[in-house]
Amino acid sequence: MKAKAGVQNTLTLSLPIEEARKLQIYSSEHQNVYLPKNTNNEFKVLPKSINFIKIHAKTFDPGEKQVIVHAIDYVSGVKVYSWMLMMQSQLPTPTDRKDVVARINTSTLGQYLFTNPARRSITFEIGCSHPELYKVQESIMVFDGMQTQSIKLDIHP
Repeated sequence: MKAKAGVQNTLTLSLPIEEARKLQIYSSEHQNVYLPKNTNNEFKVLPKSINFIKIHAKTFDPGEKQVIVHAIDYVSGVKVYSWMLMMQSQLPTPTDRKDVVARINTSTLGQYLFTNPARRSITFEIGCSHPELYKVQESIMVFDGMQTQSIKLDIHP
C-alpha cells in the first residue's frame, strides 16, 4: 500500500472462511491500521465464502513499515487468518509556509490561521512531522465552509 503520510486510506481485506464464526480484528500497529470509527470489533462471517472487512490505514511517518492484521475467533481466541501489509508513505507536499518566532529553551504558543477552501463543513486532523518540537493543541478541528480558524501550536525548541 502506498500513500502520502497523514492521509487516511480505506482498505478491504478478503477473508476466505470454511465455517461460520464470529471474529475480532487486531493490528500489530493499532495507531496505523484500525477499524472505522463506528465499527464494532465483532464480525460474523459466512461459511464457505470470501468475506470482506474494511479497515483504515494511516501513518505520519514517511518510509516503509510492516503491519500484521489478525482475525481471531471470538469464542476460542484462536487465530483464524492473518494479513501482512507493507505500508509505504511519502512526506506530504506542503501547500503553505508560515514563520513562527520562538526562543530557545522557552515554550512558545504559535498560531496559524487556516481557511477551509470548501463550501461545506470538513473535519481536519492536524498533525506534525516533529511532535517533539511542535504539539498541536487540537488535533481534530471542524471547519464550516469557508471558515477561518486559528490552529494553535505549543513550540518547545
